[in-house]
Amino acid sequence: RWIADFLARACLAGEPLNKVPSVCDPAVGGGQMLLAAFDALRQNYPQASLLALVGALHGCDLDARAVTMARRGLKLRVAQVHGARHRSAEACIDRQLVVGDGLFGPLERHDIVLTNPPYMGARSMPVALKERLRAEWQPFHGDLYLAFLRRCQQIARRSVGVLAQQTVWYLASYTEARRLLLEHGQLEIFLHLGPHAFVNLNGEKASVVAYVQRVDRSASKEQTAVFIDLREHKTPDKKRAALSRLLHNDASETQRPETRSIALSSFAQIPASPLAHWLPPALAGWFGRAATTLGELAEIPGSQNKTGDNARFVRRFESVDPAQITNAEGLWTSGDPEQARWRFYSKGGSYAPWWGNWQHVVDWSPQARAFYASHRTANLLDERFWAREGLCYTDFCGDHFNARWMPAHCLFDMSGPAIFARTTTDERRRLLALMALLNSTPARALLNAMNPSLHCQVRELRLLPIPSWDDAIEARLAQSAQTLVETIREMAHMVPGDPLYVAGLRAHERDGALAALQGYAVAERALDCMVCELYGCPELVDSTQQREHATVMAVRAVLSRAAGRDGEPGRSE
Repeated sequence: RWIADFLARACLAGEPLNKVPSVCDPAVGGGQMLLAAFDALRQNYPQASLLALVGALHGCDLDARAVTMARRGLKLRVAQVHGARHRSAEACIDRQLVVGDGLFGPLERHDIVLTNPPYMGARSMPVALKERLRAEWQPFHGDLYLAFLRRCQQIARRSVGVLAQQTVWYLASYTEARRLLLEHGQLEIFLHLGPHAFVNLNGEKASVVAYVQRVDRSASKEQTAVFIDLREHKTPDKKRAALSRLLHNDASETQRPETRSIALSSFAQIPASPLAHWLPPALAGWFGRAATTLGELAEIPGSQNKTGDNARFVRRFESVDPAQITNAEGLWTSGDPEQARWRFYSKGGSYAPWWGNWQHVVDWSPQARAFYASHRTANLLDERFWAREGLCYTDFCGDHFNARWMPAHCLFDMSGPAIFARTTTDERRRLLALMALLNSTPARALLNAMNPSLHCQVRELRLLPIPSWDDAIEARLAQSAQTLVETIREMAHMVPGDPLYVAGLRAHERDGALAALQGYAVAERALDCMVCELYGCPELVDSTQQREHATVMAVRAVLSRAAGRDGEPGRSE
């Protein structure tokens, strides 16, 4: 309701005070938007009668039960304000909140449209609905809510206030829909709520925004919008409190949410023009210059291996014959690549930059490869990638992209894709230097600006701007990255369940591990500083929010347990 209140007040802020404006919700649901509109109208038009205020409210919904609830809620609110039931107002509510189709049915135009439209992706739609959306609402047919966004613009005379998913403002697949929405309305306020905006809706995928557009004037090319960023607050109550402090100006600068006034034209330089309001200007400029891209320096296959039946072809490495696992430098020293049946398999996994997540192997026997090549749900990886060193990364990474070293003869699927250096005199050095950049604050920020969803796409990786460097700088980057790879690999010797695990932990090994833990953090930060300097944004280092590497956390736990067994409970600290 607090979001509905914000939208209603924001939409009414520019309305003339000589006439009560009409308000419509074309997907009224339980009626929260109209309840918020009623209270905002009472505040803005204190001289208007209850009947006049109620007469300004309109709504429809396909669900008759929702309309019934919306009517009852509004009637109760009117009775509460009036001190008794208001029969004339109730009759008006029954007339103007109706069962109807807010997307395809006829609707009158209204001064203000407020809504929280229904969401339904194309994959979940009945065939008839999918075909009708494609026929009547392109390019707004990818999700039901997209069509409602455009519908709101069509039936609004002056302003639109919407609470909806954030995807239309960020995904490359919605570039044209995004362009048209901005072309037909002047974006004024953009409240970026992100995930955890609703009490009963958890998970990072449910990321939403609330915004206000003016549609009674042509959208200017130099339009500027105010962006309020509430994403860092992890509960609805904290988001609400942060917004309240901002609106009432009762917080210090450090307590206020990030608020930025940005010209929308500045987003045009970012590929697909997402509204990446959080990207520092020093980094945003990299998209506008003729910088080298990662796609020019590295090959990033768009087609990975797919078994079509992981239960049959993918195993934990401990569950197969060790002699039948292919040799991989720094990871495994056993099977002959020409004879061994199994190969280590990158399947994404937890946050693990530099090295890690080598728990799985894939069947690479001739029979298995024949299945991958022929089965309709499978895909056999291109043979030129079967034996090359590269980098792999976790596809499901959000704003914490993490690349790691992939030894030769390892393979990868869609969850743990790979990157390979293009022809160079020192392929290994180039890969290590690229890994140093990819695990840096600037690269993560640039990737997140192009696509702030949970999945990192090959397209955005290929477009990542890369600063130029000479051989000396490349060698420094590569050496620093190699040191971090070796540090994590050494720590992996102490992690049960890791292919490099060595049983038995001695006191001097614990001390060495402690030193490695401390040195790891220092070395990673120093490398991040170096990359920030290359991108011309040294100030970003202090804002880095590092996550704990999965191996580092596991080593901490092992050291803590080992210290406890030795009667030295504080030693691991």
